[in-house]
Amino acid sequence: MNIGFGARVMYHFNFLENLDTYAGVTLGYVYQKVNAEGSNGLDYGEIVKGDSFILWGINTGARFFFTDLIGAYVELGYSGLQFVGIGLSLKF
Repeated sequence: MNIGFGARVMYHFNFLENLDTYAGVTLGYVYQKVNAEGSNGLDYGEIVKGDSFILWGINTGARFFFTDLIGAYVELGYSGLQFVGIGLSLKF
């Protein structure tokens, strides 16, 4: 079981009309617990194979909007969750 929560703070640089560039930091906490069984199928109780940890990171990214509502983003950085992210951005 993994349960995580945190916050991201970004500073946005707007150099071009449809291009949103940004940089920021991430801080959070991930609760992690894994139940394990012995190789013979008997339950030896709860064995914690992964520790919970503080999640932190830095990142930079850019979003380009093709229309007023739809765009794409790419994000680079370091955190306990990802190093590279790409995806779709929607503006409401």
